[in-house]
Amino acid sequence: MHLIKDILRKIYYLYANGRVTTMIGTHAANGKKWIIDGEYGRAYFRGYYEPSLSRFINDNLKEDSVFVDAGSHAGYFSLIAASKIADGHVFSFEPDKRNFNYIEGIRNLNNLSNWTVENKGLGEREATLKFQSGKSSSTGKIGEEGDIEIPVLSLDKYFEDRFLQSFDLIKIDVEGHGGEVIKGAIQSILKYKPIILLENHRGSNEFAMAWDLLKLHYSFYDFENFKPFDPAANYGSLEQ
Repeated sequence: MHLIKDILRKIYYLYANGRVTTMIGTHAANGKKWIIDGEYGRAYFRGYYEPSLSRFINDNLKEDSVFVDAGSHAGYFSLIAASKIADGHVFSFEPDKRNFNYIEGIRNLNNLSNWTVENKGLGEREATLKFQSGKSSSTGKIGEEGDIEIPVLSLDKYFEDRFLQSFDLIKIDVEGHGGEVIKGAIQSILKYKPIILLENHRGSNEFAMAWDLLKLHYSFYDFENFKPFDPAANYGSLEQ
């Protein structure tokens, strides 16, 4: 059965790759245009990719919000945000060149001028770091075993001359590098107190770093279970 499904999937993308389709979903991007590509799958435009997270981002943005997408991958959450926000702005950061080109295609296809896409990573400070390509388009990461070099920015530095009126929500999904992203954005975070959605990757220290930086200023919640998050119960003591 799995072999048959795999064959049918390959046949579908052989025919459909590069075609433009219309998104469906219970979010602001419903009705927007999407480029079919086997690398990114059908869940995005058929409305079943991370539905709870999609609704959360959609429902917690206003027309004048500022949304930051650190590790944008295909630009799905950024598209939802840019479709919801009219007078604010979306900033997407995606160091993988293929993903970046794909996101730009989605943005341009939908003619969204309130969406800036940067082919750069976010981190603690401005630097050039090694980037390791992943087995799929969603698993590339910053690391010493990297095969290419990428530019990395501090979000605080990036925002210095942009005169923000607000900073409402940031989604961070950067394959273990999230602590460094928060370090480089700490001034903006403490000033504006955005909602922070941090994907904690197994084997990384990104949650411990986030806890250390934000424990006095934020309450922590387990998004999947919709309950307060107790780090001691999950990781033991995080105190240094």
